[in-house]
Amino acid sequence: MNPGELNKRLDFYQKSIENGQEVIQPVFNVWGKKIVKSKRRDNEQNEESYNFIIRQRSDVAEYMMFQCDDIWYDVLTVEPYQKEKGYLLLTCEKAKIHSFYDTVTVTRTEWVETDWGEDVEQKVIVYENIPCELIKVDTTSMTKTQQQFDIKVKYTLHLETKYILKTGDQLDITHMQNKYTAYVEDIFRYHTYQEVTIRMEGEA
Repeated sequence: MNPGELNKRLDFYQKSIENGQEVIQPVFNVWGKKIVKSKRRDNEQNEESYNFIIRQRSDVAEYMMFQCDDIWYDVLTVEPYQKEKGYLLLTCEKAKIHSFYDTVTVTRTEWVETDWGEDVEQKVIVYENIPCELIKVDTTSMTKTQQQFDIKVKYTLHLETKYILKTGDQLDITHMQNKYTAYVEDIFRYHTYQEVTIRMEGEA
C-alpha cells in the first residue's frame, strides 16, 4: 500500500472507570485510510459503515475509541487486512451521543463504622441528579382459564456506562417534573449505554 494513502490521523483514547467516573486518556495516534460504505435500498434510509486501514500494531483493540476529523468512532472489530500484509482493518461506528433529559439520584445502603466502633447500615448518596432516561415498557400476559389479557407496565432506566450501579440501589427519578422512587433489579451494559431493569416503589 502506498504510504500516502494513509492520510487520516487517528487519535486513540482509552476509557477507564476511576472512583465511579469515566476517564478518557490519550494513548497514541496513527495514520490510516478511511473507507466509507453506503448501503441504500428502496424506501430505506441510507446506512453508512466505516472501515479504517492502519499499519499492524498490537495495542489496537476492540472497544477503544478514537477521533478522526473531529468525529469520534468506536472500534468494533480488529482483524488483519486480507489484501495486504502488515496492516489492520478496523470496523468502526460513530460514537453515539446520548441526550438524556431525566435525572436520577442513586442511594445505596452501606455498612459504616460509628465513632464508637460499631458497624451500622446507613444510606449513602452515590450519585446525585445524573442524566438518565426513564423508559416505559408494556408487557402482556394472558390467563389460560379466562383467556384474559392483562397489561402490566414495567420500566427500565437508560444511562451512561460510566456510572456503577448495584442491585438494590434506590433510585429517585425525576421525569418530566414527576418524581418516582424505584430500586435496581438487574443491569445490562451495552457498548454505549447501560439498561437498568427497575422495580417501582410499591410493586410486588
